[in-house]
Amino acid sequence: MAHFDDTELVEALQLLAAPADQQVAAFPSWVVIADEVALTWDNAYRGFHLRDQADTAKWDQVREDLRSLDSKVGNPAPEHPAQWSVVALKTSVGWQDVRKAARAILARQGIPLRPPDSQRDNYVRIDT
Repeated sequence: MAHFDDTELVEALQLLAAPADQQVAAFPSWVVIADEVALTWDNAYRGFHLRDQADTAKWDQVREDLRSLDSKVGNPAPEHPAQWSVVALKTSVGWQDVRKAARAILARQGIPLRPPDSQRDNYVRIDT
């Protein structure tokens, strides 16, 4: 199995794999938390593709796992009309599937599941 060494991608996978309460705690309460979870993944995933590890067959399964996860993150809760709400993040089957897929990728890579870092980004709130 190919192993990737990409801190941003690993941290994004760990965020996706975390229980909903840890995902919520990782962001300020005034942002759209589910959207921030998805954007964190999207930024890391797109960056990983730009830096792609190697163009060899050993990466095929890793790429496929990441592509599959990306499709789940893009539409995590189709059964829930407010898929980007905290309620959906905590209760929808789609978000549970995202967590399960992220955990599986981490496990196959031998990367431990860690709580997301709640201080990794700075947010500025401007009240008008």
